[in-house]
Order: sequence, then C-alpha cells, then structure tokens
Amino acid sequence: MGKLNTYRPYIILSIFLLIAGILSIVFSAGESRIRIVPPSTFNDGWVLVQGDTEIPLDTLPTMLDIPAGESYTIKNTLTEDFHDINVMMLRTSLQNIKVEVDGSIIYEKTYQAESTLPPYASMWHFIELPAHIGEMEISMTLSSPYKAMSGTVNDVHYGSYASLYTHLFDTYGYRLFVGIFVLIAGLIMMFASLFIKKGEGIRYTYIGLFSTILSFWIIAESRMLQWFTGNEFILGSLAYLS
Repeated sequence: MGKLNTYRPYIILSIFLLIAGILSIVFSAGESRIRIVPPSTFNDGWVLVQGDTEIPLDTLPTMLDIPAGESYTIKNTLTEDFHDINVMMLRTSLQNIKVEVDGSIIYEKTYQAESTLPPYASMWHFIELPAHIGEMEISMTLSSPYKAMSGTVNDVHYGSYASLYTHLFDTYGYRLFVGIFVLIAGLIMMFASLFIKKGEGIRYTYIGLFSTILSFWIIAESRMLQWFTGNEFILGSLAYLS
C-alpha cells in the first residue's frame, strides 16, 4: 500500500498524458498553431563595382580579394517584393558599412579610424527599407582595417522583424542556450563551494570560475550577444577578454 501511494502521482500523470494524447489524435481536425513566415534571402544578383567595371558575384556569402582598409561597393536591383516596407538584415565582420538606395544613404555605421574605442565589432544590422522601392538600385559599401575580414560579404535576409528574430533564434539560439547553461552551472558550483569544507571547496570554486568565464566566451561567439546589450565595447571585446 505504501508503494502504491508513492507511485500514485506518477500513475495519475501518465494516465492524464495518455488520455490527452489519444484525444488530440482523435479530434485533430485542424492546425491552429501560430506560425511566423520565414524571412526571404537576397543573396543572388549582386555585382562588385570597381570603377567602371562591374563583376557579377555568384551568391552571398562570399569572400572578395580586397586589401585591408580599402572600401568596396556591391550593388543589386531590388525586386517587386520590396514594394512594401521591409527590414533587411545582414551581419558585418569587423567592418564599416553604408547602404544606399538610388544614391540616397538609408543606413550607415562607421568607426573612427584613429580611435581604438569602441573597437570594431561583428554585429547584426537591421536596416528599415522604405516602401515603393521595387526595381530601384541598392548598394552596400564595406571596409575593414583587418586583412582577415576585408572582403567579407555575409548573406542578406529581409522580411518583418518577427521573421528575422525567429530566424536568428532558429539558427543560433542553441549556441546561446549552451552558453547560458554553462554560466548557470558555473555560478551554482561557485555558490555550492561556500558550503563545502574550506580545504575541499576551493577546487569547485575554480572549476565554477572557469565555467563562468567560458560561458562569456560562448555567449560572445554565439552571434546572439546583441539580445542582451548594444554596448559596442562589450560586443567587440568580450570574446577576447574571456
């Protein structure tokens, strides 16, 4: 009788889940789950502009042979999909960026060349595009003082903010969750070490400290740090500091 009382809550829960599962299968008349339309890609049709010469690019992302510190421009023609207001999302890798539509600047992010603060940061850019720009020309001018990053052009997505945020979570969210898990584990270990005998607890303190610092690096490299802060010093240096 004692064992039955012990397992009774688990038996009740199992029966409840079984009945709920059977009913959901029998009465599955329709699908009413909230769905977010995924963003569209805008990776084809770009050309590299070099003076009077235009060099077609296969697709984005791509790596161009551009010397460090030299700016370069790629351009494309917007489709009819851009008749309505959209948001364009792309990631720069330690780069300056300027976006123009038919010669008018709609977005710009540049760093002071003579200053080291804030440092160059790899970050997401959400560029709000005006309505009725279908069939207009869009251009992006990029530059980086770092040879390894100069010439990098990442892929481009566009859609609503909701679709773009969902895409980021679907693509990079697992990295963020790993970092948060390691952070929580490290903090728990450091806290628990306070209740362990003084001589034995120190090892858990250092393991917890290592896990906490490691978690900062994982979160910084997850491409999701901008969800927590827009501070460019943190965005550009946390991975190196940890």
